[in-house]
Amino acid sequence: MQTPFYNTQHSPIGAFASFTLGAQGACGGLGLELAGPARESFWIGCEDREGKRLQALPFFEHNLNAEAQFATVSEDMHRVSLVPFAASDIVRELTPGRDTWIVEDLRFTIYTQAPHLPDPELEDSQELRVGLVPAVLCELVVDNRRGKECRRVFLGWQGSDVQGAMRCIDQGRVTGIAQGRAKGFYGASGAWVAGQGFHLEGILESVRQRDIGRLRHGVGPVTALVAEVPAGGVSVLHVAACFMQEGVVTTGKRCRYWYNHWWKTLEEVADFALASTEALVHSSKACDENLSGRSLSRERRWMLAQAVHSYYGSTQLLEDLERLGESLWIVNEGEYRMINTMDLVVDQLFFELTRHPWTVRSVLDQYVRDYSTSDSLGLTFRHDMGVANSFTPQGISAYEQSRRKGCFSFMCMEELVNWVLSAVIYTKHSNNIDWLLEHKQKMVQCMDSLIARDKQDSEQFLGTMQLDSDRCEGGHEITTYDSLDESLGRARSNVYLAVKTWAAWLALEWHFNLWEIPESAAKARAQAEQACASIKRSFNHKLGMFPAMLDGSCASAIIPIIEGLIFPWILYGKDVNKMPPSFAIMADLMRKHLDTAMLARCRFANGGWKLSESSDNSWLSKIYLCQAVAEQILGWKDPEAEQADRAHAAWLLDADNAFYAWSDQMLAGKVCGSRYYPRGVTAILWLM
Repeated sequence: MQTPFYNTQHSPIGAFASFTLGAQGACGGLGLELAGPARESFWIGCEDREGKRLQALPFFEHNLNAEAQFATVSEDMHRVSLVPFAASDIVRELTPGRDTWIVEDLRFTIYTQAPHLPDPELEDSQELRVGLVPAVLCELVVDNRRGKECRRVFLGWQGSDVQGAMRCIDQGRVTGIAQGRAKGFYGASGAWVAGQGFHLEGILESVRQRDIGRLRHGVGPVTALVAEVPAGGVSVLHVAACFMQEGVVTTGKRCRYWYNHWWKTLEEVADFALASTEALVHSSKACDENLSGRSLSRERRWMLAQAVHSYYGSTQLLEDLERLGESLWIVNEGEYRMINTMDLVVDQLFFELTRHPWTVRSVLDQYVRDYSTSDSLGLTFRHDMGVANSFTPQGISAYEQSRRKGCFSFMCMEELVNWVLSAVIYTKHSNNIDWLLEHKQKMVQCMDSLIARDKQDSEQFLGTMQLDSDRCEGGHEITTYDSLDESLGRARSNVYLAVKTWAAWLALEWHFNLWEIPESAAKARAQAEQACASIKRSFNHKLGMFPAMLDGSCASAIIPIIEGLIFPWILYGKDVNKMPPSFAIMADLMRKHLDTAMLARCRFANGGWKLSESSDNSWLSKIYLCQAVAEQILGWKDPEAEQADRAHAAWLLDADNAFYAWSDQMLAGKVCGSRYYPRGVTAILWLM
């Protein structure tokens, strides 16, 4: 890639925690439930072969204020100079399961997991505990074969949490440095020495002199784990970045982290993680085997890896203490931290179904039980379940408000469509017919509600949304593209949502055929055909494209019109011969639309995709999804594919964007929202 200096989230599964690292300076950190990186300093490095200087990866800033304040304390210590490795000498490789920096005699790797995770309600196994341990394994390898002396290797850390002091730990089999009770780094006792002081150099000098009396100064802001590697060989050392949140962590519902079943302290987490080093490394390598995307361009492989890391940084697995034994899977919405945002659920499920399908079911069940509601038109679902660990009351979201015509309005139609599509695709993938049977009546309610939102006069059915919810109170409903202009923001008459609605009708038909309810299946098929006819009528043959709005109120070309094709494609097993007739009609028109839209209307100057020709706000997660549909379903070849991939990767690597790891919304290539975001795992569809 263009630069090795960009932040990446390295996260335990379901812990809403991240060891974020990669951007130069104090730009990463150990973060718990944060909206962005923790902005902490890290010194990861070793002594040079001559013992004349200390070299570290450039992830730190000197705390000059602390040094100046305690100058009389620090001046009398002999200090070997500490310098960052030359940036030009650093090589970095990022994969879904590993992040490795190589420079001179040092190799530093962070291992993370994305396993096929078992359902925690059905088993308590070693595999599950390894998958859910709230720790990230780090490995430092020092090649000292050409060295003549023992060399010091170190991991230093200056935390940023003002509510917890830095501290050193020697307990049983682990030695560590931590801040408070919630986060820290641990290594095996005997292999590492823990120190604390005002600067890393002083700690290392105390280790060199074996001056234990000065090794730990409790008021010092810097801590470090230090080891010595002998001359003449290669040393491999492991450290675990660990997290722990005890007890109730939410409001609105009383929930604790699921990992509290097994571990109560950071030290217990560390002991398990370090004893499971082999299993964690194996899980990381298996993740790379499954998600490497060898057939993809270099840029796509990198974007997929970066997206997977950011997805897990937003995840929580909780236990509902009011329903003991019941697990709640949560994906927080990046910097916004909204809980299980429904219009992300429908996009993230493609990835989740490949790793842990039960998480999709968990979210859908939570929506049915607590966040389904009714308006004057029938059943619908809310936008979210709350924000920042605060669950909203039943039937209420944190986001939606009445009398609005843009951001923060209601998404009743889109979330209804999203729940239907997610439920049926989950059932198709998991073959969990019993689950769908439980929601058989709910599907009937969903169909009745969709019909009511079309038109209550049956002679005017279009198969698409014609009525806004009365909850809008004079405003109008919006789509997931809430911050875009009228080409994608408004729900009613939007061609993007019309195609997803057509897909929902096909999903309902599939569902009712499964249960041999021909009358309902026929009704769903009729609505699908009406939707197809309405969409087809709007096609502008003169221009060779669809307008953004079926009613002609906005003629802009948009790309997300093709999103809805993914659902019948998966539902019918990617077999064109099994597809309903309307699929071929839609696919043919979509190819023509793409030819026109991508020729000049929906392209940035550098080749990147514009979701709408009338807006520079383009979302990477949706671009990935649309690329997969265009290439694999429509057989459409992007004549500027290489330029597009380079452009999209460059957006994430831009100096102003790289701090936030994977972000979604890019305004002409600059991040403008949805930072530190999970939805980029739509990139899994490149491997479809």
